[in-house]
Amino acid sequence: MSGEIPPELGRLSNLTNLELDSNNLIGEIPPELGQISSLEYLTLWQNALSGEIPPELGNLSNLEDLRLYGNDFLGCVPAALRDVDDSDLDSLGLPFC
Repeated sequence: MSGEIPPELGRLSNLTNLELDSNNLIGEIPPELGQISSLEYLTLWQNALSGEIPPELGNLSNLEDLRLYGNDFLGCVPAALRDVDDSDLDSLGLPFC
C-alpha cells in the first residue's frame, strides 16, 4: 500500500483494528481517524508518515494499542494518548503536549 492515508477511513465507525504498518504511506495522519470511536488497535509503524500527530487521536477512548515508530513525526504527542495501555510513544523521542 502506498500514498496518503485516506481521510474517509474516519467514517468507518465500527472499525476496531487499523493496521497499516510496513507500507509506503506518506503525508500526515488524517485527523479524521480520531472519529473512529470503536478503534482499539492503531498501528502505523514503518512508513514515511510525517508532520504532527493529530490531537484528534486523543478522542479514541477505546484505544488499547498504538504503534507509530519508524516515521518522521514532529512536534509533540497529544497528552490524551499518554493513557494508551500499550504503545511505543516513548520511542518517538517527542515530548507530550
